[in-house]
Amino acid sequence: MKESIIILKKELLEIFRDKTCIFILLMPILTLPIFIIGLNTLKTNTHPTSTTNICIQSDSEQSKNLFNQFISENNTLRVHIIDSSNPDKLLQNGDITCYIAIYNQNIDFIYNSNSYASLLETTKLGDSFQKFYNTALSESQENILQMNLKDENHILVDATSSISNIILPILLLTLILKSIITFSSDLFAGERERKTLELLLLSGVNRKSIYFGKTLTLFLLSLLNLLLTFLGFFISSFFTDSKSAQLKFMIVGNTNFNIAGMILTLIFLSVIAVFLTSTTSMISRNLRASQSFNSIIFLGIIGTTALVSLGFIQCHSLFFKFIPILNLIFCFNHSFIGIITISELLLGLFTNILFILLLIFIGIRYINTEKIL
Repeated sequence: MKESIIILKKELLEIFRDKTCIFILLMPILTLPIFIIGLNTLKTNTHPTSTTNICIQSDSEQSKNLFNQFISENNTLRVHIIDSSNPDKLLQNGDITCYIAIYNQNIDFIYNSNSYASLLETTKLGDSFQKFYNTALSESQENILQMNLKDENHILVDATSSISNIILPILLLTLILKSIITFSSDLFAGERERKTLELLLLSGVNRKSIYFGKTLTLFLLSLLNLLLTFLGFFISSFFTDSKSAQLKFMIVGNTNFNIAGMILTLIFLSVIAVFLTSTTSMISRNLRASQSFNSIIFLGIIGTTALVSLGFIQCHSLFFKFIPILNLIFCFNHSFIGIITISELLLGLFTNILFILLLIFIGIRYINTEKIL
């Protein structure tokens, strides 16, 4: 254990001597506020260049008047209301961008799932109305209207269809994994190129201690990066509307369990990335090969997250829930949008604990062979 701590101190000292490495670690806290402020400004403060055609159906004249008041008072929206007895047909034909159905204390924002523009305009309209409604609401009227986003088949759409909830999970994982990918390549492959790995192995230090010292360094850096990423979100909240749906940590189901689930899955994804990239760094003969392998791992995780967020990969089969990394990405995505279950989270964590133990076993076996040289 003492030898692992010595290796840890050595690695951290080398990393923090490099100003570029410090900049990479600070990147989340520098870029996230700018990105989120820009995204919030783009969604809420831009003036549309064209008129958005919508239909309104309501069983309550009072609710319909409230929505008409919102449109008349909002000078950032250019909305034209079309009267029709068959708004579904108009939506399907592209004659309207979306339509609003108000009934039984519910307000549904219905968009065309085949049109990205329809999704963008509908979510923008919904966000604007949410702010207007929260401002106009008195204490006695709280939660009078339940707002929903639905597709043209009137199926309730979860938050993965929201623009922010597609972009932000990908951004969050990118910022957290990027530091791991950057630093891991130098752990073994970089030292091998500089001829310092051989000296370290011949110094009498237990090889297992070298392995755990280096991987522990990478894990601590990933935790620091995770904290700085969350700090970046926190700082962003001071510059955006506190009632905005994006700012509750970008989580729709804003409960302690969902937040805990998201943090746990991020930590586990970081741990897997640490041991996976450490293994590729060991087997790579040079720094360039290690960087290539680790870039493939990075793009694989980010690409899969993007496909899950966009709905191209869905967890309908029980088989998917037993695939390491993939089931963890599902857990991360479901925690982010507030639909994670305890059984799904526990199964995801358990299967990935086994996968992490397998990676550790492979790493220790490999570092104890002469191939490491």
